[in-house]
Amino acid sequence: MRDIRQDLRERRDSVRTKRAAMLAGAERLATQEQILDKLIEDEDAMWEKFNPPLFEKSEPQGTVLSKVLLETLKSKGGAAWLDELKVSAVERGVPFGEKQPGRVIHFAMLGMAQHNLVAREENGRWKLVEQAVN
Repeated sequence: MRDIRQDLRERRDSVRTKRAAMLAGAERLATQEQILDKLIEDEDAMWEKFNPPLFEKSEPQGTVLSKVLLETLKSKGGAAWLDELKVSAVERGVPFGEKQPGRVIHFAMLGMAQHNLVAREENGRWKLVEQAVN
């Protein structure tokens, strides 16, 4: 019979070395994850300044543009064409910067549709959803 105790000790030491390396690797990954989380947080904050959310928290009429669009729809009996919404927003001084108002409004309306505030009719007109009328 052969004495394998030394072999077992060497194998145990090898396992300990591998485990220590894996733990060190896991710690490095955890540190990298924290750094990336912070970078994402910083980027989110920066982009929110450049492209603010359509709606503030729980209030569905948070931005100037969304308020103007909803008010315009209400004043037009609950439905309006994109061009009508564009004219109203421009007349009310909504700041579009270098962006094309029609395009900005189109995407704003799509966002409002996702929040179930407006819907697009088959003919392309935008209309208020029942609960958004109030």
